Amino acid sequence: MRSAYHVREYEVWKLGMLTGDVDIFLSHDWPRGITRHGDERRLLRTKRFLEEEVRNNALGNPYTAPLLDKLKPSYWFAAHLHTKFAAVYEHKDAGKCTKFLSLDKCLPNRDFLQAIHIETEGSASGEDVSSSIRYDPEWLAILRAAEPYRSLGRQAAMLPDPETFRAEVEKQREWVKQRMSEDADFNRIPHNFELTLPPYNPHERSAGQPEFHPSPQTLHLVNKLEIAMPHVGVNQPEQACEAENNPDEIDLDEEEEEEEGQTHDVLVPRDCCFRQLKCWQVNAGKDEKNEEEISLDD
Repeated sequence: MRSAYHVREYEVWKLGMLTGDVDIFLSHDWPRGITRHGDERRLLRTKRFLEEEVRNNALGNPYTAPLLDKLKPSYWFAAHLHTKFAAVYEHKDAGKCTKFLSLDKCLPNRDFLQAIHIETEGSASGEDVSSSIRYDPEWLAILRAAEPYRSLGRQAAMLPDPETFRAEVEKQREWVKQRMSEDADFNRIPHNFELTLPPYNPHERSAGQPEFHPSPQTLHLVNKLEIAMPHVGVNQPEQACEAENNPDEIDLDEEEEEEEGQTHDVLVPRDCCFRQLKCWQVNAGKDEKNEEEISLDD
C-alpha cells in the first residue's frame, strides 16, 4: 500500500507570494532534499526503509521545497516521518541559513519535544509582547486577493500570473491599511483560544467523521477579512457541508499505520477536493540531555 499526501497548488501559490521576513515555517511533511543537509546516516540507522528514497532524492515534498529557497525562514519545523532529524540549510545567496527540525511521535522515550526561544521586536527591550499577537498585514492582503481563486469543487480555478496577482495584493494591502487606521486592533489576534472538539476517548469508538466544529480563531479571521470559511464556502457553521459517504474510503481507526516498508508519495492534484484535518497536541517530553540535539538558539 502506498500513501498519498495531498498539497493544494493554491496553498503553495499563496505562500510563495510572501515578500517579508519569515521566522518560522510549519509543515506536516519535510521539504524534498532536506536530508542532504543533515545526518543522513543516523536517519537511515533508525529508518532503514527510507534508504531508496533518500538515495534518489525522492524523500519529502517537492512542492514546498521551492518555498524553502524563496522564503528563507529562520526555522522550519515539520513532522510526518516519526523520527527526530535536524539539518542546517544554507542560503548562500543571502548569507543566512534555515534551521530545520523534525520531531518524533509523542510516546515514552521518544524525542518529541524541544523548546527554543524566539526573539521578537519587543523582547529585546524587555517589552511585554505576550498580549500583542497580531496577523501579518501582508498575509491578510494575500488571503483577500486569493479568495476569488479558491475552489471548493473538483475543478480548480485558473490562477493568475504573478504580476496580475501582485497588483491585486497591493490593492488589498491598502484595504487592510485603511482598516488598521480605523481600528488599531484590527489585526490583533484575540485571546479566544478554547477547546473546540471533545478530547479523544480511547474507550469510545468513532462512528465516522466527527461533527463540524468551527474554530473561533478562523471565524474571527474570515469575518474580519469578509471572506468565506475555508473548505466550507460559508461563514455560518450550521451551513457546513457534510462529507459524502465514500464506499471505498478506508477507516483509519481500524489499525495503527505501519511504518516499516511504506513509502511517502506527494501529489498535488489541481482538481482534488479534500478535507483538511489538523491535530495539535502539547505533550511533556524527556528532560535528560540528548547528544543528538542541535541548538536552535545559536
